[in-house]
Amino acid sequence: MIGSIPVDYVIFKLNEIFNVKDISSVLVTAENLDDARKIHSSRDFDRVPIKKDGNIESFYDSRSDSEIQIKPEYTLSESTGIFETLSYLSKRDFFFILIGNGILRMIHYSDLNNPLVSIGIYTQIAYCEIAVRNFARSKNPNKLDFGEKFLNDLKNSTGVSIKVDRAKGQFQNKMSSQTETDLFDELYFNEELILFREIVKSNLDASERGKLENFINLEDAKIRSLTDMRNEVMHSKPEIIKKRSDIIVWLKFLQDCQNIISIIEGKTVFHQ
Repeated sequence: MIGSIPVDYVIFKLNEIFNVKDISSVLVTAENLDDARKIHSSRDFDRVPIKKDGNIESFYDSRSDSEIQIKPEYTLSESTGIFETLSYLSKRDFFFILIGNGILRMIHYSDLNNPLVSIGIYTQIAYCEIAVRNFARSKNPNKLDFGEKFLNDLKNSTGVSIKVDRAKGQFQNKMSSQTETDLFDELYFNEELILFREIVKSNLDASERGKLENFINLEDAKIRSLTDMRNEVMHSKPEIIKKRSDIIVWLKFLQDCQNIISIIEGKTVFHQ
């Protein structure tokens, strides 16, 4: 829980507010197979829905150059949430969207580069960062030094890469403007993950640390990779998903955030 809002509730609300209909595309339909082939040639659409008697029950697939009947597994409800959509599209390139009693829209995995998807991912990352900083504050015995001794002791005892001096400079700038903050708020994402890892590991024996590593990989190389992904979203990169396999990587990142919060909230423990 972050503040008084469970992260599960936040994900539920994001799925409720942003759904597949918001990021899907309006259909361009054909009247028959020959018409669909012409649309494919002129507009380079791989799949063209074929509308007969006002209904869409099949589509032209350019890969097989044939008309294919639309099966239930090719469709998603318009109310499918944004995170659920990520999961579905990790298994299939596209889906038709059912709105009311008919198929009216379509989604392809490339549509996941819509800014609304980044907003959902950003929100979960932000909640993870807030949880880690609050977790560190709860472990800091001296609240009056704003975390400086705590961070320096941790850095000196483990040799981890946390730039305390840089964070201290940013913190002092904010203090001069009377902003309520502390050093933990000035850490970068990679430093927050290192801080979380070292705090948790310090309370575990060798066997328990092995269980932690099996649950979530927070080795330095993995932290650098997660930080790069975080920055793609935070800096609004136009294309975070270039191929369908990228979806699996983002889903794993979101699961890592969930796992971190699960440990902080005490839902996952490693003690014997």
